[in-house]
Amino acid sequence: VFFPSQGKYSQVCGLVVGYQQGSMDSFAPNRIDVKTINDVYVDGISITHGNPRQHLWTYAVGLREKVTSSCNRCPGDIADYPVSCIPDFVGNDYYCETGWVSSFTRGRHVWDDPLWDGKGCHLSTAHSCDRYGWFHKQVNTTTDYTEVRLCADGAINNEDVLAELIEIWVL
Repeated sequence: VFFPSQGKYSQVCGLVVGYQQGSMDSFAPNRIDVKTINDVYVDGISITHGNPRQHLWTYAVGLREKVTSSCNRCPGDIADYPVSCIPDFVGNDYYCETGWVSSFTRGRHVWDDPLWDGKGCHLSTAHSCDRYGWFHKQVNTTTDYTEVRLCADGAINNEDVLAELIEIWVL
């Protein structure tokens, strides 16, 4: 979805609340050669602006909390998370959470644990809940449109992200 600006802006703020369905894979899309901003580089929500796309923020959805070592899990939930999983253009401008603790059910929604709200992390090592809420990003003054993409690399009967609230402010 594209949102046109109503004039010049140099700051972008946003908040997203969503829900997980099935086996979302964070920054581990099925094709590891796909890591550009124009691809499905995340299972979650990508917020960009302009043409060519410039990254603003990513809301990633991890597979589950109890995964030993994998790009499918949220960064910060395990000490040895492969840094190479996060695309360079994302940097630290992301939040990641999962609704599943130890297992998941294909096609089932996790309605009882909204994503990116800082709640619902069950493991003491699950530090992904430490980063959540509104994002704020400074950009060069522009009139670019803002784009929000809901991304998943699997079939909709396997995985999906549902958005309850997407609020974007340009200042």
